[in-house]
Formats: sequence, structure tokens, C-alpha cells
Amino acid sequence: MTYTVEKIGGTSMSAFDAVLDNIFLRPKNPYNRVFVVSAYGGITDALLESKRSGEPGIYQLVAKHDEQWADAIDALEVRLKMINENLFADPLNRTRADNFISERLKDAKDCISNILATCSYGQFTLRQYLPQIREFLSSIGEAHSAYNTALKLRTLGVNAMFVDLSGWNNKLSGTLDEVIVEAFKEIDVATELPIVTGYAYCDEGLMKTYDRGYSEMTFSRIACQTSADLAIIHKEYHLSSADPRIAGPENVLPIGQSNFDVADQLANLGMEAIHPNAASGLRKKDIPLQIKNTFEPEHKGTLISQAYQPDSEKIEIIAGRDKVFALHIFDQAMVGNVDNVGYELMEMIADERVNLVGKEMSANSLT
Repeated sequence: MTYTVEKIGGTSMSAFDAVLDNIFLRPKNPYNRVFVVSAYGGITDALLESKRSGEPGIYQLVAKHDEQWADAIDALEVRLKMINENLFADPLNRTRADNFISERLKDAKDCISNILATCSYGQFTLRQYLPQIREFLSSIGEAHSAYNTALKLRTLGVNAMFVDLSGWNNKLSGTLDEVIVEAFKEIDVATELPIVTGYAYCDEGLMKTYDRGYSEMTFSRIACQTSADLAIIHKEYHLSSADPRIAGPENVLPIGQSNFDVADQLANLGMEAIHPNAASGLRKKDIPLQIKNTFEPEHKGTLISQAYQPDSEKIEIIAGRDKVFALHIFDQAMVGNVDNVGYELMEMIADERVNLVGKEMSANSLT
């Protein structure tokens, strides 16, 4: 039987009834699958900052010494409990879900308060603690959605298992791969359905290393470390010939088939579904990646594999990104030294955490 590792995006998770019917309960046998879930739509924005507008979330309020961070946690707790209320009709299960997230948020508030108190002394600065604060805040949204999903599935007779990789109340440590291997060593996917947090606590620091693409990395490494036959991403739309939100759904078509070369190009442009390192791991392990539409379960979506090579050259997808700038450097003294100049420039760009889309060199110029 095919063993799959599947990831469900945040927008899809917010439409949980569709996720339940179209993904979790659709096959007669719900097992031989692992699910990595994102936080419900908008929750990570509230925890960190808005991905599109930059509006500050709890993390940014803490970083700016804004005392409203505690009120923001309280407001988020109300919001998360409203999600629980819509999800659980049974008061007992709703209470369990509420208690779980209340405890997480209380721990987070206590931790931040203690750090701020420590930083009131001159020998300590908040800046040195900000990466850790960002890490543990980012884990809360995924823990909430994964716990709720496992709890809901158990009420429906599925032997679902909440797999918490956040490092909150367990001693899992090591590299990302080591944490995954340790967490899965006693899980039998033939009889259990693991629901895994998209965030994983590890030595390299997922937020520090991959920023908001961390859940794709967790998904990819689980697929690689557990030798999945197929990796599946469930999105609110198909991987299409153009962005349906821009071009209009009536003007685009699902790609259907593609290869990892195209996936790499899309990842380089910042496409949310495919982090560059995530696609790289799947390619090296020769694990095909299927991208499906949550709301069209009968549609096979798009399969990205090493094996696919088109018979003829064609345009597969129109993609792009905003806020792209070209930096052009010209100096005739660079002749014969352009590689060294390019290397130094790449280091500067990396230090400033600017995403490099592409570069071009000539004998005396660099763009």
C-alpha cells in the first residue's frame, strides 16, 4: 500500500469541514499516511507579523518594547477558542482543546514576562533573546491546529496521534532529521494516523534558517526520513498556469505534470508551496511531489517528479514577484577579478537576508 506524507496549508485548515471530508475521511483506510498541518489561516500572522502587510503581531510588539503584547496574547486566546467552539460541538472535547491552548499561551506569556524582567538589568539585552522568542511563538499556531485535528479525528473513530515536534514539553533535541527520527521510531503508520506540528524545535532553529517556510521543511524531511512513496501538499487552489487570484480562476489551468527543475525555479521566486530546500530533499530521495486542491478531491492535481520530461518545449507557468530590484555594478578594474567581486557581493546580500533571484556577469560588470 502506498505510504504518503501530506501537508495541509493554513487556508485549507480554516475550512476544516472540507479538509475532514475531502482529505482525512475520504479513503476507506485512513492510515499509511502522515499529516503535517499548518496553523489556521492568519494565526501565524497574529503571532509574528502579517506576511503581506507587515502589521505587527505579538513577536513584533515584544521586539519593539510595546506593552500591548500581553493584550495581543489575550486577544489571540479569544480568537483560538472561537475556532475551538466552531470545531467541537461536544463541551468535553471543547474544554480539552481550550485548556490545551490556554496552557500554551499562559506559558508563553510567563516566559516573555520573565525575559523582559531579566532584560531590565543592564547586563542583558532583549535582542539576544528575540530569535528564541520568535521560535517558540511560531510553534503555538501549529500545535493548536495539530492538537485539534487529532482530537477531532479520535471522536470520529480514527486512531489519530498528536505528534508535537515543538519541543514545548518534551526532551526531543538534535538536528531536524534527528528530532524526526526520534519522534517516529515507535509510530506504526499502518494502525496510527500521526498529525504532526508544522514547526519542529531543532538545533539549527527552523525560523532562523527557513523563516516562514519552516512547515514545508518539516514536511519534506519527514517524507525523506520515513521513506515516503509520495509527498502531497493540499492547497486552496491548484498549481496553475498563473496565479488564479491575479489572473482569475477562469483564465488558468492546472499544470498537471512537471518536474523538479520547474519546482526549483518556482521556489526561487518565493512560491509558498515549495521551499527551495524542501524541493531539493524530495528530489534527492526521488520522492514525487503532488500538489492538490483541497476543494476538488477527485482531481489528481499536479505531479512533480524526476521522471517527467516534456516531449516539446512549452510555457508551463507564468510566475513573478514584486519588489524586485536590479543592482548593476560596472568597473573596468574588475576585469579578471569579477568572480571575487561577485563572491563578496553575494556574502553582503546574504548577511542582509535579501533573497537573490538571479545574477549575470560580464568581463567588467555584475548585475
